[in-house]
Amino acid sequence: MTDWEMILCGVDFSPASQHALELAMDLTRRHRCQLTIAHVYEPPTASATDVLVAPPELFDQAVREAERELERLRAQAAAATDRPVRSEILMGRPAETLVQWAREHPCDLIVVATHGRSGLKRLVLGSVAEKVVRAAPCSVLVAR
Repeated sequence: MTDWEMILCGVDFSPASQHALELAMDLTRRHRCQLTIAHVYEPPTASATDVLVAPPELFDQAVREAERELERLRAQAAAATDRPVRSEILMGRPAETLVQWAREHPCDLIVVATHGRSGLKRLVLGSVAEKVVRAAPCSVLVAR
């Protein structure tokens, strides 16, 4: 059995990321390791074509809501695994930020979800999961 010490699970609060978290919790329980649940908040950026820019209060509110939801998931995971579980709100582009966190911490596995985009949507939007797989310094489990 693999000797893992740390699993990082990226969540975006979607049903797909809930499934990824369930897989991460199962692996955490089996390997008796530590789990970190991370949500990457990508602040909106203003461009020359934007008519309105959201006030800072909306940004603060979004972060507070993410913190509450992340704490709920952390408590759920801690109860389900009986292992240490941390939560992190990170700022930046999701794939790059998760990979950077994994590089800076002793991370053995990253668990992320895929939303199953295909065709033009995937080409235009890109895939966070695909970018993580390509750049991660450790193994990656992509949940569907």
